[in-house]
Amino acid sequence: MKTLRYLPLVLSAVASAFADDSEVSPQPQRPPQFPEPALKPEDKGSVIVGGQVRNPGAVKFKEGMTLAEALDAAGGSTEFGNVSKVTLIRDGKAKVFNGNKTESKVIPLKPGDNLEVPQKAILTR
Repeated sequence: MKTLRYLPLVLSAVASAFADDSEVSPQPQRPPQFPEPALKPEDKGSVIVGGQVRNPGAVKFKEGMTLAEALDAAGGSTEFGNVSKVTLIRDGKAKVFNGNKTESKVIPLKPGDNLEVPQKAILTR
């Protein structure tokens, strides 16, 4: 019970800290500030590649760029990436492609497209 001997001292310090409420003025509430995205939607000279790739982020768009070229430009998939379920987001609509299949590798991209490589569900070698 040695710790209880300090209780009156602690209570006194807390009470004195809140005794003079006249000096405390409420701060006006401001909405939370979020950082600006690195790439704005109006920047149409890029394709964004995210998820399980070695260098996620904006990739400079080149005329005739394909899904496979964009993934390569982002450094390729990590060992955790599931290339068989790459999501292409264009104009607010998402579609999943198997990036291992030849017909998916040659999907043409447009400036402003987003690619997302998900993580594998089960880790394999």
